[in-house]
Amino acid sequence: VNLEDVKNSYPTWFKYVNQPLSEDFFATDVLAFIAQDQDDYEKLKKLSTDELEATIEDSTAGTKDIGDYGEALVHGHECMFLKINARADLIHLVKRIPTQFAAGFDILSRELDSKHKHIEVKSTISRSKIHFRNFHLTSNEWNAADTHGESYYVYRLMISKAEKSLFVLKNPV
Repeated sequence: VNLEDVKNSYPTWFKYVNQPLSEDFFATDVLAFIAQDQDDYEKLKKLSTDELEATIEDSTAGTKDIGDYGEALVHGHECMFLKINARADLIHLVKRIPTQFAAGFDILSRELDSKHKHIEVKSTISRSKIHFRNFHLTSNEWNAADTHGESYYVYRLMISKAEKSLFVLKNPV
């Protein structure tokens, strides 16, 4: 890839980033996240809508659960982005980084030119419309952002009944 190729990719990238999101853009099988195992999953699938909503209401999602859910969505988003842009050969390199590694980011992905892309995912899930966009970076995340510079991204994912929004911030430092 040369500079001219990158320059020529801007219109396509702009169109991709600014495309209207369909209702099911972030669609995923939520039951798979709630279920403890395959048997539990099968039981949840058999519930009526009202019973399922009550079950979901009763389950309390902690901060870690919300973070894991957001990371799973962003992981899928990154894989789909590579596939759509004819770089399916890079999908196997998109990895969720375990918290215990204290890397300062959640997902290691790839740019279309195969350079590293370090992604910190900040997720908020709410029953009502979310009116704030702020988030907190830990000192470890800030140091990782400083170290990785232009290859560090914060993906701010906000999910409510009213909307799903993903804001991408490159190099917050």
